Amino acid sequence: MQHHRNVNYVFLGSHESAIKDIFESRKSPFYHFGMIQVLGKIPEKDFLEYLSVGLSSVTTEAEQLSERILSITQCHPYHTQKLAYMTWEICYKDSQSGQPELEAIEGLLRIHDTDYERWWNSQNKTDQKVITGMCLSDHPPLSEPFIREYDLGATSTAYSSLKRLMSQGIVIKQQKSYAIDDPVLIAWLRQRRNL
Repeated sequence: MQHHRNVNYVFLGSHESAIKDIFESRKSPFYHFGMIQVLGKIPEKDFLEYLSVGLSSVTTEAEQLSERILSITQCHPYHTQKLAYMTWEICYKDSQSGQPELEAIEGLLRIHDTDYERWWNSQNKTDQKVITGMCLSDHPPLSEPFIREYDLGATSTAYSSLKRLMSQGIVIKQQKSYAIDDPVLIAWLRQRRNL
């Protein structure tokens, strides 16, 4: 690449922490190689229209099904694509399927069960508490009620946990709050961990 002239490169990725490691870590050969531009999620209206068109070939309820898919994925591009594809496959095989998006989630849970289990078992107790709280609590993870409810001791403990989880790509920062990035992981935690 260092020998190329008059060429622009675009690096894309859905794991913000990996992209930041490549371009913002002083140890990386790509440190400050270019500008980082966070695109954010695709607007729900646009995503709904796109999914509805694609699903209309396999179901008469394409718009309603698209809305249910987006309510699960919260418009995350990668996870929406994955869930929509599996849902399309289910509808294609059985157009009478009552809730194909839930069948698709079950399929994704089976596919990723071992990976999620291995990941969960590699987390320390504090990080498990923070993830559990993020799945169950209405309070932000750095709030006093959250810290008390999940016995985290101090705000600094919760913050350190969030930093570790962000570096793994599990948690993302959204404006002034934090969220679990993977909606399938949330479903796995609620089902397999009985949260």
